[in-house]
Amino acid sequence: EIVKEYLSKRETGQNVYKLFENITNCSEVICIDEIKNKLFFKHRTFLEFMYSEDMFIKHGKSAKVEHPFDGYWGAVNYFYLGKLKDCPEQLKEIFALIPKDEPELISKIIQSGSYLLAAYQSPYEDITDCVKRVVLDAADLYCNTCEEPSGSPLGRFPEVQLLAVITGLMRHTFEYDFFEHALRDVETEVLLSTDSEKRKAVAAFFVAAIRAGLGNTTAFDVLISDHLSNLPLALKLGIKHASNDAKVTNDTIKRLEKKMNRLNKGSSLLIKTIYEVPLDERKGPVLV
Repeated sequence: EIVKEYLSKRETGQNVYKLFENITNCSEVICIDEIKNKLFFKHRTFLEFMYSEDMFIKHGKSAKVEHPFDGYWGAVNYFYLGKLKDCPEQLKEIFALIPKDEPELISKIIQSGSYLLAAYQSPYEDITDCVKRVVLDAADLYCNTCEEPSGSPLGRFPEVQLLAVITGLMRHTFEYDFFEHALRDVETEVLLSTDSEKRKAVAAFFVAAIRAGLGNTTAFDVLISDHLSNLPLALKLGIKHASNDAKVTNDTIKRLEKKMNRLNKGSSLLIKTIYEVPLDERKGPVLV
């Protein structure tokens, strides 16, 4: 009826019924629900893209990015930020938000990379600051789960498996050449900060794992050479797995692997606990 009314007031030469017949027969984008008399997109992505276009047309750069870390709105926000490209203020507002719960925090980790890639023309200093916030959020997620596993569904994972899950999310999010310089700067800032040693170690580990995934063979060197005594055992073991996954190695990593092999022979029960016992079933210290 909307299209019919529009055409009735204009001399376009279009027949509304012929027009709809062409749309339904030839289009892979739009469908008609004849029962409900509604027009809809075949694929949700088209709807999300058109919604973001509407945001831009109505509000330009001033549209409020609603629920940035709600998965339902993720694609809409991605398309809108991609329309803006240079939008440091929006990035600051988005990444300053504190997730209301753990699922939203995980969603933030997953979606943040695509948001920053969409806004790639923003000042790189602002991009770097956003990356740092997410790296520290991920470190907090890991540390808090290890220290209070009963308060999180993630506490059902053994410690090394939890590390692998969060590392995988971080690599999926930031393993792009675009973030290489930001990751180097974040690593330096984190390790020189006055944060707790464990939080710094975990955050730096995530950065190193991403950089290793980008092919940097020395990604773990600073952690191993200068901060090994502050690394929880799970992170020392994690370096071996992360470097193997990324197919990078060097003499520094090989020396650490030899130490871990000797430890495995002398403390097999401890190693088995870290690999196999869920955190919420552990008795004794975590983040050892």
